[in-house]
Amino acid sequence: MKTEIQPGQTVATFALPLPMDAVPAIGELIKRIYGTGDTNLGLDGGSMRIVAPADGFGPMKRGRGPAAVSIAEDMMSTYIQLRNGELKMTVSDQQNQVLVIAEVMSQWFTEVGGVNYVELAFQIDGEDTPWIFTLQRKDGETPHDKRAEAEARIAELEAELAELKAVNV
Repeated sequence: MKTEIQPGQTVATFALPLPMDAVPAIGELIKRIYGTGDTNLGLDGGSMRIVAPADGFGPMKRGRGPAAVSIAEDMMSTYIQLRNGELKMTVSDQQNQVLVIAEVMSQWFTEVGGVNYVELAFQIDGEDTPWIFTLQRKDGETPHDKRAEAEARIAELEAELAELKAVNV
């Protein structure tokens, strides 16, 4: 008995750890098995789920594709979770990690409709203080720029308020 895949239904689940560059190969596999479409990822900590597109799958991809080649065999994602727009990820091995994290963040930036910047908080084993990795568009405003702009506007409004209070005394 054939059943139709429903939009939002999980069609595949992959246990972690996975090589960091496995996601494109998994995407190709899904296109060949289920069809094309904008699938979503369910990032649940110890696993990664592929979720059927909201508008259903399109035609299956046919023909031979390029062989999957791992460019980051020594980098494994061991934990990944996405909830409420917050991505939590643990990656083993630190060689080339900044390049991979920058690529992940730039894709995330596009996915969430980032206007100026996205931030990634991370902890290095053995250190108590977390770090923040910020990816900003070259022409975008940083959090500092936005705060300075807001503080200037607050000062302007406070001066205007004080002036109005002085007139009404």
